[in-house]
Amino acid sequence: MKKLFGLLCVILVISTSVCFAVSNFSDVSNDHWAFDTINEMKEAGILNGYEDGTFKPDQAVTREEFAQIVFKLNGSQKADSETIQNYYDVKNDRWSYDAVQLIGNSIKETSDGYVYFYPERPIQRQEVAKVISDFYHLREKEVAVTNDKEEVDDGILLKFEDINLVNKNYVDAVQNVYEDGLMKGISETEFSPESPLTRAQAATLLSRINEKYFPKLEAKVGNDIDFGYLKLENSKGNLIYSPLSIKYGLKLLTEGAAGNTKTQIDYLVGGITPTKYKNIDKVLSLANSVFIRDRYNQYVKEEYKKAVSEKYDAELIVDKFENANNINNWISDKTLGIIKNVITDDIVQDENTEMVLINALAIDMAWASKFDTEHTYGRTFYKEDGTSIYATTMSETFRGGENSYYKDDKITAVTLKLKKYDETSLEFIAIMPNENLADYIKNVSSKDIENIVSNSKKGFMLSIPKFKYDYSLAFENDLKAQGITDAFDAHKADFTNMTSNPIGLFVSKAIHKADIDFSEDGIKAAAITAFIMTDKAVAIENPVPSIEINKPFMYIIRDSNNGEIWFVGQVYEPNLWEKDKAAYNR
Repeated sequence: MKKLFGLLCVILVISTSVCFAVSNFSDVSNDHWAFDTINEMKEAGILNGYEDGTFKPDQAVTREEFAQIVFKLNGSQKADSETIQNYYDVKNDRWSYDAVQLIGNSIKETSDGYVYFYPERPIQRQEVAKVISDFYHLREKEVAVTNDKEEVDDGILLKFEDINLVNKNYVDAVQNVYEDGLMKGISETEFSPESPLTRAQAATLLSRINEKYFPKLEAKVGNDIDFGYLKLENSKGNLIYSPLSIKYGLKLLTEGAAGNTKTQIDYLVGGITPTKYKNIDKVLSLANSVFIRDRYNQYVKEEYKKAVSEKYDAELIVDKFENANNINNWISDKTLGIIKNVITDDIVQDENTEMVLINALAIDMAWASKFDTEHTYGRTFYKEDGTSIYATTMSETFRGGENSYYKDDKITAVTLKLKKYDETSLEFIAIMPNENLADYIKNVSSKDIENIVSNSKKGFMLSIPKFKYDYSLAFENDLKAQGITDAFDAHKADFTNMTSNPIGLFVSKAIHKADIDFSEDGIKAAAITAFIMTDKAVAIENPVPSIEINKPFMYIIRDSNNGEIWFVGQVYEPNLWEKDKAAYNR
């Protein structure tokens, strides 16, 4: 998901008072029994590795981690309202709440009148069998628990010698998953029902589920940070955000996190390494910084400083925080002068503000093939509610070059290249569904986008409206929906890898705002992401196809070389045509 002028700035304000899949892991050799399935699940975005390059294949999976895996595998499908259970140990603000509600009834436990899920306990293999059997409605069998391994029902021999160790409530489930080929024993004669499920076993199980139930796993998942975020907040209006900026912002944040706080953030971006880009004067700027209040510098751990400096080239700047001038000047400089005065004096003058973590991203690039302003005029744009407006519409004919179009019975799409600068080459992709845009966005996958690009054709006349707007995400709620909850909880947040101050920090507010100007010259885009952290105490010669984008559409601005997504958005309200409507007929 890839412009003429774009920029983004990620800001994390901290006070005392937050890629692409790798092909393998350092601890999973090519001859490891689960090598293929581990990398398959990694590529699908279901299981991530760790920042040190390991996968930890023998590490046990907790009950809530397995719940989250099933939740993610099934496109973040939430439980029906009638099945919601009040778990004593899983409150509605816990990161795994929705996932636990989805599968919890299969393995819940009751004690002293309370219902428990025991989220942090390793999940047993027999419990996994029960969850999978129930969730995928596998046939139920009356399986006799017997030490002499009698044949059951249709003559299939339940061959495991330790079948008598299976909880009587889970025996049928074990039989079901075994017969369906989803789970096998740890040996020819042992199922090992009470053993914890390992990460390698989880990868293998998920691969089998994928093969049996989901011919297109990536289309079913579709909730990685590049696409899924747009799906989380899909209001029927103009929208824009920057996945690349959010990745960098969360990476700066997770370097200082520990415990479950880090686990939650890493579940979203732990296996992602944001692409580094070479800065180009007045064209491309990508920079990170950590502003530290002078008096607080003694508490910021050297390990954290080293990590953000070495991994993300972050500048470490000690400031008195008398006002926001130094921070805003840095932001303006690193965003090519586009974002200005985004941090107010009251934020840094607040006695509780101790650190500001910033990622700034800006691009100012021209189209590879420009639009002629003489071909810009008013055309009808049909809104989703059935009404129409007169929109300022650019028009150009592309006979050669790299621009292309794609059209089938469901969508119309165009790919427009931006001028290449050094090794950086971005492209703008607009996708207009014939039917409902929101429904399309809900199901679109990375593979769908690649299919559009790889099957596009050259030679077409394009009409596309200009648009300019800004947008603010409900960023905090969306991050919580992605499972990052502890960071916002003063009682649970753990940023001890960032600070040695015993009081501790938590994220009190998260902000992501962006704007875009799409015109004949190119694209101007800007964004800021802020994490505010607080003290816990407080034209045609020969006939060519005519492509017209005249209904709501989504767009992507990405690196055409590696697919790294810079911006994602949608257009419901393009610019209005302010000139004489007679121009429409020329």
